[in-house]
Amino acid sequence: MAQASDGVYRFDDHMGFLAIRDPSPESPVVVSTGYSLPPVWQIKNEDDGTLTIWSTFQGLRMYLSYTGGPRVATPLISGAQPTRWELRPGFDEYHVVIAVPARLLAPEDKDGLAVDLGRARSYPAETALMRLDPEKDVQNWRLQRLS
Repeated sequence: MAQASDGVYRFDDHMGFLAIRDPSPESPVVVSTGYSLPPVWQIKNEDDGTLTIWSTFQGLRMYLSYTGGPRVATPLISGAQPTRWELRPGFDEYHVVIAVPARLLAPEDKDGLAVDLGRARSYPAETALMRLDPEKDVQNWRLQRLS
């Protein structure tokens, strides 16, 4: 598992930054260069080896999350409740894969789910959980520590 200490980060890939589209509840998480909210995320390591990821805007804490249980093609949203994640090694030392912890997966998804682009074509590009493939460009996020 990749390691990141508690702190403030940005996640980006070749298309742009991982960001929340707007401050409304359950707003889509997108990949964009023209974001309306700052693409800044805080990481907190939890006692069980997982971590939570959130962004704060106008005093609201918005967690990187999804609705319902983790399944293929489930859209990512800004959630009000913490969601557990794992950072796994990406294709080089500067990249990570944001994955659902194995213990939270249904048997049919035992090979893993990771933050990826959704199936729908939109701008900015919305994100979703997709089958884990660490060689896939859009599942590799460059982790930039800001503080």
